Amino acid sequence: MNRMHALREKYPLEASRFRSPGATRALIIIFFAGVVVAATAVAVGLASDMRWPNVAVMAAGLIPSMYCWTMLRAANHAKDTAPDAAVDEYERRVLDVWRGRALKAYSAATGVGGMAFVMVGALRDAPDSTALMAAGYFMTFTFLLIYPLPMIGFAMTFNRKETEV
Repeated sequence: MNRMHALREKYPLEASRFRSPGATRALIIIFFAGVVVAATAVAVGLASDMRWPNVAVMAAGLIPSMYCWTMLRAANHAKDTAPDAAVDEYERRVLDVWRGRALKAYSAATGVGGMAFVMVGALRDAPDSTALMAAGYFMTFTFLLIYPLPMIGFAMTFNRKETEV
């Protein structure tokens, strides 16, 4: 038994009160609202010369988001990262569906965001244009490398010669 396990047993996180539909909905809304507030603060901070007030607003958005994420995971026994033996078949299917949706959303955001950064960096004549283009290229190539992996893994698994199986 490691130290973290002993601490969790000694001081259990009482998150079962968040297992109702209303509490779950509230946690999710507060989580996303906090992320939107933080992202807005970052965008305003990057666009203006006054960055420090925006750092406080960003922290004010992220801290409730982190709390809500922790309570949401604790109330559901961190099933999203549990080993396969710890979840039943229905939970595994639900997690697989949501992982697929997350991959599609991530892929779309990374692809579109990368191209947007490249375009803004190319069209803007400023000292930070190179950094914008580098960020855009990074996002674009991340998309191009990660998005095909499920199909590559599928093809490698099912397109083997009979003798390799």
